[in-house]
Amino acid sequence: MTDQHLVNIKVKPYVKQYLINNCGNPCNISLLPEVNKEFLKHLSKPLFSRESLPVSQRNDDLCIVIPEWIFYKYGWEITKSGQQDFNAFIERRIKFIARSWIGCQTGIGFTTADSIRAFQDKFNFPEDVWSYEAIKKDLQRNSDCEKNKKIEHFLIELSNDIHLRILNNLSEEGTYISKRHKNELSKIG
Repeated sequence: MTDQHLVNIKVKPYVKQYLINNCGNPCNISLLPEVNKEFLKHLSKPLFSRESLPVSQRNDDLCIVIPEWIFYKYGWEITKSGQQDFNAFIERRIKFIARSWIGCQTGIGFTTADSIRAFQDKFNFPEDVWSYEAIKKDLQRNSDCEKNKKIEHFLIELSNDIHLRILNNLSEEGTYISKRHKNELSKIG
């Protein structure tokens, strides 16, 4: 068995929770091939010059286990910008999962609030790791609800307009229109 080495990086709390849920603690990210590939992109041997990017105080420490061959081939350190890029990659992945799961839940009739709470429970994101309000805000920023409402309104208006034109044309041609259709015509017009 080869020796294991540890790499410590700074990540957001919900990124840490996601990786711990899926890879254990310390994280063995080789269990997630896409994540492992992204991680290896940023892994390097230490540089003598240090970057001046500020590290967020809200970030948590995450310990990642790497095998000895990766340690010697790629290195054992991730720069601050590499940590930010890796963090952003995992964030996009988590938020895609959250939006998809919550969207499916609301699509079958659950309320957004119930769907968010169920997501937090199902995927082990307690309130102190990824808050209800933060998830809700992300959904509002990135959902297609407003776009869908506009499209739906447009289609209803288009349907009503077509229906009105057909009934008007039938009426002008002297085609028999029942009372029901005349009532519909008066409602639309």
